[in-house]
Amino acid sequence: MPVDAAIFEPVLSGSAAIEIAIATLPLTPGYRAYLTAFDLMSSKVQSFLPEVKEKETIKVKAGEYETYKVELFSLEEMK
Repeated sequence: MPVDAAIFEPVLSGSAAIEIAIATLPLTPGYRAYLTAFDLMSSKVQSFLPEVKEKETIKVKAGEYETYKVELFSLEEMK
């Protein structure tokens, strides 16, 4: 399927790229970033705001792990 879209800024390619990008951000509570991704299904650029909410320790059978709660907001949905 040919895609013809005007893109005026760097974008990530698809939803998995957003998860990879979030994993590379400095995970400090309160940290926010602006990410853009190209959605192939709609042929549009979408804007997202990931925010690190908190750091917490989880306990599972394998042990304890430091984790971060990150919320991902769609800027289109916030309008």
